[in-house]
Amino acid sequence: MGTAASSDPGLIRVTLVDDFFETVILDNIVEPDNARKQGTSLKGKAGAREEIWKYVGPHTLVVGHGVNNDLRSLRWIHTLVVDLYVTKFGRVKLKEAEELKLKKAEEQKLKEAEAQSEILASQNGSKDIADLKTSNSGTVTTPNDPTATTDQPPCVRKPGNLSLKTLTKKYLDRDIQTQGKKGHNSLEDAIAARDLVHRNVVDLIGGM
Repeated sequence: MGTAASSDPGLIRVTLVDDFFETVILDNIVEPDNARKQGTSLKGKAGAREEIWKYVGPHTLVVGHGVNNDLRSLRWIHTLVVDLYVTKFGRVKLKEAEELKLKKAEEQKLKEAEAQSEILASQNGSKDIADLKTSNSGTVTTPNDPTATTDQPPCVRKPGNLSLKTLTKKYLDRDIQTQGKKGHNSLEDAIAARDLVHRNVVDLIGGM
């Protein structure tokens, strides 16, 4: 894809790869809708859709990365989609939620320990209960101790880079999109997205 002057995604090339056999089904340049001449390339969005629909039906599962952008550039609505970006983002958010839950549990334990220390100090007639507060590690804290725990909102870690290039390098140890500003190879991207989805499925099954 490219970007038009209106900032809308522009369709440049359409590539389809069979998910099971990695067979290249379709790999064609797409002419602009208002092109005066037409060679062996597909004629505009309508021509690209017609060619795609020869192989993709309403019950065909479409796999990709950021598929919403591809569908939008094609002006195509398809409901059976596995979007690598969405699945990876979902797993990142799930992991963050689990980490946040554990952090809150630790903070609750710390508060309970501090409350218990205050009760014991009160029973013993201590006037300076601050010196009796301890952290989970058992380190004594004082009012002037910079390591003393304060009630601050938890810092939620931001999701990592979920670009296709980064995910491919991280999980497949494969370099793609190495041409810089010259653009991407849609066939290379399609195969990478396919392989990453397979890897994601294997990881999910292994984690059950």
